Amino acid sequence: MTEAQSSKYAFRLTPKRMLGWGVLTLFMLGWMFVLGILVGRGTVTLPRKSQALTNDLAALKEDDLQKERDAIASMAKASSDQNLTYPEALKMAPPKSTVQPRPAPTPAKPKATPAKPMATPAPSAAPKPKEDSRAQPTPGPPAAKKPEASVAPKPEAPAAPEPAAPAKGRFTVQVAAFRDLESANKLVAALRGKGYPAYQLRTENAAKEAWFRVRVGAFDNRPDADATLKKLQSEKYKAVVAVTN
Repeated sequence: MTEAQSSKYAFRLTPKRMLGWGVLTLFMLGWMFVLGILVGRGTVTLPRKSQALTNDLAALKEDDLQKERDAIASMAKASSDQNLTYPEALKMAPPKSTVQPRPAPTPAKPKATPAKPMATPAPSAAPKPKEDSRAQPTPGPPAAKKPEASVAPKPEAPAAPEPAAPAKGRFTVQVAAFRDLESANKLVAALRGKGYPAYQLRTENAAKEAWFRVRVGAFDNRPDADATLKKLQSEKYKAVVAVTN
């Protein structure tokens, strides 16, 4: 076969042919859709064979339903032989009386009659016992004393140390000077507790104001006074060496 003959029988897909095939496909689909609607509505008669099949299926369903009904009826009949049915039980039950019983009458309460008060005899005067001049009243038990409220004793203030007589010497170490005697005595007691020969001396200034000076020891020379001064300064006391008169 030559090339001319082969090209003669070849199928060529041109745009016109594609358009024709598309229109034909749409027409077939639309016709099938319309035919389905008509068959569903019953406007188009089915073939005789399909109608016979539907009739056979309906007859089979009817037979199955009849068999189920017969089975249920046989089960109900068997149960009725053993037990009474509900309507028969109602017939055999005794009828209820519609007459309501009358309530029993409540007994009347007896009226309370007031009792007459009985006359009580007047008490006879009892004879008075003769007084015995010798009889003396017996003393009763002593009354219990109420416990007095315990009062906590107030803490006593520390006794102020008696001022010692200043020793004789040319120099002394003065630790502090106070306007009140109590502060001066407290410092003297603290210094004596540490072993220092402390004392307080009352003096007056030009305005005649009293000052209480706390001093430690009496020294004949300055080196001894300076040694005690350094010891007091090492214990944080602001002391100075003073010359006694």
